[in-house]
Parts: sequence; structure tokens; C-alpha cells
Amino acid sequence: IRRRILDSVSAFDAAKLVNLKLCVLTAKEKEKYLKPIRDLVWDVPAVERLSREGMKLMLLGDGAHALEQRLHATERYLNSCGNERLTIYLLGTFPVFTPTATTLDSLVEFSTTGHSNLVRFYCDKYQLGRVRAVPDTDAKGDFLMSFSVPMQASTDPTKGSWYKVDDVPDRTVDLWVYVPSLRDRLCKEVRLIPLDVLRM
Repeated sequence: IRRRILDSVSAFDAAKLVNLKLCVLTAKEKEKYLKPIRDLVWDVPAVERLSREGMKLMLLGDGAHALEQRLHATERYLNSCGNERLTIYLLGTFPVFTPTATTLDSLVEFSTTGHSNLVRFYCDKYQLGRVRAVPDTDAKGDFLMSFSVPMQASTDPTKGSWYKVDDVPDRTVDLWVYVPSLRDRLCKEVRLIPLDVLRM
């Protein structure tokens, strides 16, 4: 029962259980259950597997530091911040030239919610083909991920934008993922408007 509970709660909730002395974690369990990624992504084993295949996730914004801090200095964090909401901005990349087709499909369809969008999947595979077709494409270059968000999330497909994910493991996190345009992917850049910079 204990393991089932720990498997089903977010990292922050697990840290609060430990802080209240309702649960004692071994060093190995701390490594497993007190990972910040567990507050953002439902399928952590997929993240670990795809990270070995070259996927990189980058957290941006003021909330990124607090996400880690609240897991390892929980009492101090709760005393100063309580359950205040954290805003996290997430960027993802993977190598343009991945080892196998199976790996490629898993990387393209990866979603923080665990639910991929088929239309987005085909659009991203098409755009990856366009990036690969550019004559001077760096063999070690990276491809910006869209986290398989719904196609209607992009109000203007010619411009990259931030999309707010509704289904997040920890209820105190507002997670925004970057959805790149083809131009962003070709130029290997993330475009930020002044409002984005202020929010972060």
C-alpha cells in the first residue's frame, strides 16, 4: 500500500508526507520519489528512457529553482511560501538524427500528459523531414519538441508560442511548454516576446 501511495502522488506531495513524519524514505526512494520531473510529467519512466536516447528537457523561469528547493527543504519552503503556485516553462529537444525509427516515433509523440496528438505527430514528423533535408544540417543538431500538444493550441502556426498544460501531476504547478514553428526549428531558436520575458 505504501509503495502504491508513493507511486500515485506528486514529488511535492511525497516531500510533504516526509516532512510531516508520515513516511520515511530510504536513500533509494528519495532518489526515485523526490524528483522535480514527477511534478511536471505523468510518465517519468518514459522521460528517463528517452533521455538516454538524447531527449533534453530545460526548465525556465523563477519557479524552476523553487521546484527543486521545495523537495529538499520542504519545511522552510512551506513556512515561507505555503502552497503558492509555481510557474514553470519547459523546452524540449532531441537529436535531429536519431538512432532508430522506433526511438524517433517515441520522441516525436512524447507528451507531458501521456496523451499524444496524432495530427501533431504527423506534422512534427513532416517538419523534422524538412529540417533534415536542409543541406548544411548539423549531424549533432537538435530538434525542438512540441510535446504533442493539440494542433489548435497554435493560434498562428508560423510563430512559436507557449501553451499552458492543464493536466499536470502537481496541482500547484502552472506548466507552459514551448510549441515551435517550422521557422523556429530551422533556425534553432526560441522566440520570446517582451511579455514572455517579464512572465519568466
